[in-house]
Amino acid sequence: MYRRPAGPRGHLGGMYSAPMNHPVLADHVGQLGAHLRFHGLLADDVRELAILASARSLECEFEWLQHVGLARDAGVPPDVID
Repeated sequence: MYRRPAGPRGHLGGMYSAPMNHPVLADHVGQLGAHLRFHGLLADDVRELAILASARSLECEFEWLQHVGLARDAGVPPDVID
């Protein structure tokens, strides 16, 4: 079984588990996500708010649950998250 190093996220799971049958694709998807999250131009609070707004709009509960804590940590006010 292919095991990608944990990297800056600390783990590999959720939606990243699906492409594990295609390790090269999984690696590219992981690199893209890490680049956008850790090297993108948006401030942390703006990025996390955009992710939450998209997750809410598209009814993506998994993505919401993964990022609601990150949004709080980035300083998005609780009333804005709600």
